[in-house]
Amino acid sequence: METMPHLLELLRTQELAGLVSTLTSLLRTHATRSDALVTPKGVEAVRAVLPEDHRAYAATLIDLCVGAQKAERLGKAQGAWLFTSVGAEQATHPDIARVHAELFDGCTMVVEVCTGSGLDTQAIAARVGRVVSFEADPIVAALAQGNLRRAGIHNVDVINAAVPCDAWEQAMEQADGLWADPSRRTPSGKRTRSIAHHDPPLALLTTHPRIPFLRAVGIKLGPADDVPASLMRGLCRDYIGSGNECKELVLRTRTSYDVSATLVEGKEVRRIMGDANTGSRIQNAMKGSVNTESHNVSHSVSHEVLFEPHATLIASGLLTAVYRDHGIRPIDPQIAYGLASIDPGPSVWWTRFRVVAVDEGVSEKRMQVRIRELEWNKHTEFKKRGWPRDPEELRHALSFPASDHHGVVFIVRVGDGHRTYYAQRMD
Repeated sequence: METMPHLLELLRTQELAGLVSTLTSLLRTHATRSDALVTPKGVEAVRAVLPEDHRAYAATLIDLCVGAQKAERLGKAQGAWLFTSVGAEQATHPDIARVHAELFDGCTMVVEVCTGSGLDTQAIAARVGRVVSFEADPIVAALAQGNLRRAGIHNVDVINAAVPCDAWEQAMEQADGLWADPSRRTPSGKRTRSIAHHDPPLALLTTHPRIPFLRAVGIKLGPADDVPASLMRGLCRDYIGSGNECKELVLRTRTSYDVSATLVEGKEVRRIMGDANTGSRIQNAMKGSVNTESHNVSHSVSHEVLFEPHATLIASGLLTAVYRDHGIRPIDPQIAYGLASIDPGPSVWWTRFRVVAVDEGVSEKRMQVRIRELEWNKHTEFKKRGWPRDPEELRHALSFPASDHHGVVFIVRVGDGHRTYYAQRMD
């Protein structure tokens, strides 16, 4: 993208949001598909309506239009906030940003590393006196400055500089909080789990001499990032999920627990905290509506119940403790699915299925017989754990009766073999 001074100033202006909205509408009139905003005719139309002094920035402005569309689709759009196309994908969801910001309650000054689109910045700024944020990319830094200005946020200084730098060291001396969202991509732009490509390096953030003196620290990583224990001293792990996904791992100021699993749905936050090393589950904590874990009434069932745990619970390593607390036994020690004869009830931490039949092994012939007996239609789901083939291959090999109900087929590794479960959704 262009880095001309006039472009950077344009990105900071109040008028930019209106311009992007106008250009987005123009691009949509020329789009051939709802998911393909940019077409040659659309680009030509945009260039035609732009003032002459803006035409050199056409590619950047069109990218902001694409970013706005992505942010809307991902539920991240809010007011006049703008995103690059990459920034929309990488930005923290506003609901999760509020959870990040809670960490800094009581702080007076927070240093942020990697501003990005500024959604975390905004959430933190609402809770502390001052935020000093560092962003290496001049385009991204200017856009974040504009976002904050357009939102009327005045207690944030966005500094266009890569960390480490003198300004960062000076800010760290004054800060009582640190939030960082380092880049986790290879030089080619591909996402990576290796900390070797974190920018700035994770070691720089977690071993800085000021860390032990800060009131709060939070470092956002990928949920599967391979982080050595040596870089987590004094920090605990919080795996944060939303919807059906585990979205991120946050290394945060240590509490009396060394790991937690957090689910965020709108303003509701559910958290399980424990010790992953001993497998003990210590405490449930929640904000929002009634916590189902403490209000369920268990009851015997005529058929066993199969449990599919939330990905966040699996990532945290607390699954075994949670299963044990609720009388759920794992189908196999290496497989996340569980079974129970006494139903503990619904929970945000799992989805329940009523088992109606079980076959040892995996046989297309037996599966075809079961589906006909159960009269399950073509909408039947296929799920697997520890089985190498694509379940959709089975779907294509099977025929389904015409009926008004369907089920779920689970193919699960058990020991050295496999087992096929036929079940119906309870949740």
